[in-house]
Amino acid sequence: YAGTADVNSSTSASRYSTSSGGASDRKIARVVADGTWSFYMNPRVLSTSKATYIGTTTSDGGIEATRLSNAHHRMDHVRVDTLDASVKRARYENGTYNAGVMDDHASPTFLQTPDGRMAMFWSGHATTPVYYRVSRTADSIKTFGPKQVLKGSGLESRMSTYTQLHHMRGESYPYWLMTRSKGADGRHDWYLTRSRDLKVWTPAIQLFKNPYPKPADAKEGETSTRGWPYL
Repeated sequence: YAGTADVNSSTSASRYSTSSGGASDRKIARVVADGTWSFYMNPRVLSTSKATYIGTTTSDGGIEATRLSNAHHRMDHVRVDTLDASVKRARYENGTYNAGVMDDHASPTFLQTPDGRMAMFWSGHATTPVYYRVSRTADSIKTFGPKQVLKGSGLESRMSTYTQLHHMRGESYPYWLMTRSKGADGRHDWYLTRSRDLKVWTPAIQLFKNPYPKPADAKEGETSTRGWPYL
């Protein structure tokens, strides 16, 4: 298949043209026309028994979700949020190009709750706090509730990026969220907060400082990004 979905649209795969892709019988589908994600958010794509969910960010700061039905190949595509215009700007800081939210660092992460609802978390590139929305019905990206912050965590207004979210079975606080947040000292360090119900979060604890080790023979301005943390 080949085609593009519009924002806030539902599209049947039967409307798409098909192609053989050359010598192979593999068919390629373009499901998002303007979207990117970062390697550091986890998970970016979530596969369940009913559908595959893809979270992306657009070039104008849109946070979007795409759902591909396993049974009928139906595609739903919605815009979940648009980050504030005040941070949707490219700029130079200390001689370094910083694209604000218009880059892959703003891409969202997905989680499905045990009762089937979808949760989606995102932030700007250290230009907004972590935001999230939870669907009101199972297996849906069309029924997201209101936008929330990490209430009770102490990170409600802290600029963040690289959010990772996991459901830990058997834990009294099963939802574990790790993110890199900016502190009062200007450092971007890693924090962990947990929740029973995706409504209230535990006070965040600092896991460790931002791991940007610089090689001994590094040139001026050179850094290494080895050592990114994952749950």
